[in-house]
Amino acid sequence: MSNVVVNIPSWFELDDLVVINTIVNEENPTFGTLIASDNINLEKPYRPRIRVYLIKLDNDKFNIEKELGSFTFKTQNEALDFSEKFSTISAVELLHKLHNEQVAYAI
Repeated sequence: MSNVVVNIPSWFELDDLVVINTIVNEENPTFGTLIASDNINLEKPYRPRIRVYLIKLDNDKFNIEKELGSFTFKTQNEALDFSEKFSTISAVELLHKLHNEQVAYAI
């Protein structure tokens, strides 16, 4: 995880979210991405979920602006692998991942 300081809101902790990684935009360091999970340690009776948030710099700290997406994985390793490789995923790959999840839940 990078050394980015993020204001963690109370709802984040109430939802049992854990920060996995933060990525600051290299071209515009006032924006970034925060990657979190609400079941990365498999303590709950559902699959590990990764949540992706947009963060914005405000007075030397980042604030969570909005959730960009949520991804469910079959295993903890898949979830961690996705979060580690997130900064290298193309927009097309991300859209396909979102679409695949929607189709899987609709069936």
